[in-house]
Amino acid sequence: MRIVPEISGMQIVLLGQFNPAIFTPAWFAHNKLLREGLEKSAQVQVIHPQIAAFTADWLHLQVTNEQFRAETQQAPYARLCELVVRTFSECFHHTPLTGFGINRNVHFLVSDPEFSSSRSRSDEIIDHVMSLAESEG
Repeated sequence: MRIVPEISGMQIVLLGQFNPAIFTPAWFAHNKLLREGLEKSAQVQVIHPQIAAFTADWLHLQVTNEQFRAETQQAPYARLCELVVRTFSECFHHTPLTGFGINRNVHFLVSDPEFSSSRSRSDEIIDHVMSLAESEG
């Protein structure tokens, strides 16, 4: 039996020294890192010298002076990896990075009391999560 997550996503976090004010939807569109026209529908939370945050279609981006974080809850997750790699290989290749992480998250809905108390069902969830982690590499 396949257990489908209620929510699934991926996050890539880079550590270094960044200038958050640069990271705007228009900048990503100008550098052809986001699909043309996507910058017009982006929801900007804040663009400031200390923090930038916006959501554009499948992407949520937040950049501070020390951290770049890109995330999505929509597959395929490879496009998130491609966006981050292209951003820092084509546009910011001179920016030294001090750390990075790739986080994968899944959330399962547990509404049936029998389901939530069943040890064998819990084992199925754990097995499924582990297989997801292995398949994502």
